Amino acid sequence: MGARCLGSQPHLGESAARFAEVFEALVEYASDEQLDNLLQTVYQPQLEE
Repeated sequence: MGARCLGSQPHLGESAARFAEVFEALVEYASDEQLDNLLQTVYQPQLEE
C-alpha cells in the first residue's frame, strides 16, 4: 500500500516499511528506560533551541 501512495518513488515505501519493522522491534525488546534515553538523544537538540 505504501508504495502505491508514493507514486513514482516506491523506494520510499520500502524504506518506510523497514523503519516500521525496526521501530516495532525497538518497542518490543527495549526497556522503557532505553526507549526514554533514545528519545532524549534524538530530540535533545530540538529541545535546546
